[in-house]
Amino acid sequence: MSEVGVDEYNKLRTVIQTARKLLLLDDEVTLFDEINRIVCEELGFSASVIFIREGDIFRTVSRFSNHPELLSDEIANHTMPVEVVDEIRHNATQIGNLFWMDGRSDIIQNSLGAFIVPTPNFDPSKSGWHPLSVLFAPLFDRDGEIIGFINPDDPKDGTLPSDENSLLLELFANYCSIAIELLRARTNAASRIRILEAQRAQISRLFETTAASRRQEQLTEVLNDFARLMAEAADFQRIVINLKEHNTTRLQLRASFGLTREEQDELAIKATDLRQFEPLTQPEMAIGGVYFFDHNRFSLPDEVWDMLTVPDRAHHDGDGLWHPLDSLTIPLFDFEGEQIGIISLDEPTSGRHPTPSQIETLEFFAAQCEAAISQVVNFQRLERMAQTDDLTHLPTRNFFTLRVDHEIEVAKQSGEKVSVLFLDIDKFKSINDTYGHLAGDNYLIACARVIESFASDSTMVARYGGEEFTILLAKCDSEQAQVEAEKIRSAVESMAIEVENGQKIGSTISIGVATLDPASDSQRYHLIASTELTIALLAAADKALYSAKEAGRNRIATNLLSP
Repeated sequence: MSEVGVDEYNKLRTVIQTARKLLLLDDEVTLFDEINRIVCEELGFSASVIFIREGDIFRTVSRFSNHPELLSDEIANHTMPVEVVDEIRHNATQIGNLFWMDGRSDIIQNSLGAFIVPTPNFDPSKSGWHPLSVLFAPLFDRDGEIIGFINPDDPKDGTLPSDENSLLLELFANYCSIAIELLRARTNAASRIRILEAQRAQISRLFETTAASRRQEQLTEVLNDFARLMAEAADFQRIVINLKEHNTTRLQLRASFGLTREEQDELAIKATDLRQFEPLTQPEMAIGGVYFFDHNRFSLPDEVWDMLTVPDRAHHDGDGLWHPLDSLTIPLFDFEGEQIGIISLDEPTSGRHPTPSQIETLEFFAAQCEAAISQVVNFQRLERMAQTDDLTHLPTRNFFTLRVDHEIEVAKQSGEKVSVLFLDIDKFKSINDTYGHLAGDNYLIACARVIESFASDSTMVARYGGEEFTILLAKCDSEQAQVEAEKIRSAVESMAIEVENGQKIGSTISIGVATLDPASDSQRYHLIASTELTIALLAAADKALYSAKEAGRNRIATNLLSP
């Protein structure tokens, strides 16, 4: 074996032994830094940079040089569009799996040079290596797709690597690809274990069939669980979940993790709109279903910055390092594809840009979060449909009865009076017979709006059935109830609607008033179930209504419920 052969053989053994150690590393940052160190110290380059693909760009994640002055700050945050990398590969000279382009070539000088950051070390007039020369050693995943590349620069001897050194670099890059795949597989497995543990402990309860688990009042608790679990599984210190308010684009803070009380209060009172997040969810920011805003690459309008809570934290600019101005955003969608909210994440524990494993974990939790929210929204929609009359859009008889049950239970404790009004449109059948059922429906709707106009926070108006309406007046005695009833009677008497032929039609209304006074015999009232008292109170109001009808209609009659 010649002296040269021995040198190459020893270098090969060193590279292989060193590369094998990469397979044992359990942190991507350390792995990338070690790869660059080996490229420089064992393969004879003055500098080395690693780019990893994130969506439609390749981003610098690590750089190394024994001469730091060779690595400008521009390299630290450098990105290259996928299209540029593809064009370099297409026009480059291929050496095995390596790609080489001379910096003096026309395509670099005229078009691609703007995407290449030079690390000048040699005088190009005296060296075979130009500051804009490019050497790529691709990194592949198990499917043969390029996930990144090693970019060695400025060979120490100033020349293009020999065939032997090029082969060593290619072999080393293959080891690096294997090391990255193994590390990501181990990390993904650990993430899946955390996910499964979270599922068993917390998430399974979201899919119970009981209606109670889907109610609005429990959604905040569920979302706070998600925020905490996402933080623990994906290693983020701050998470905010905003949901869209019904029939608007306004966002409401529903859950958070890692925020101070002051920050929560500040976000809760901010008038944030879903449309304000559009600059944070541009296609070029997408990594799967997650959107990464890198402040070095993108800019935001002032109104978007105003709605964000940017923590006052010390920061360091560098390869793949998280900056307080960076953010991660995950849109939430319902089963029909309509956006229903936003998850915002900040401050990864590692202090670095999100890894593929973190993105996968966040996508999982976001999907589960969407399912939970959609279940609650669908339940509420069905509940509203069941509780709302189709014609008048007033609450239904059943929902009204439940509300009376509740108010009577409250009254039994407080001693406050509760009144109910039973209302019936006088001679409504004649409207249908004379003008048709469409006119009758329109008159019912008009009555509903008039009656509803007298409602307050302690009042509930419902359609009880047919041409009958009911009104609940909490904390209202018989005299006050009669005053309210008279206002409604007078307003309906003055109301008229126009039918198709231009003729105006109107009618009157009879009202029965009944009042429950728990203070009159509190001991006995406490022994009677609220549901029974509701039935009795409604029956008393109905009896008073019958009296008003018998007395000639268009009047009010009262009935004080006795225990």
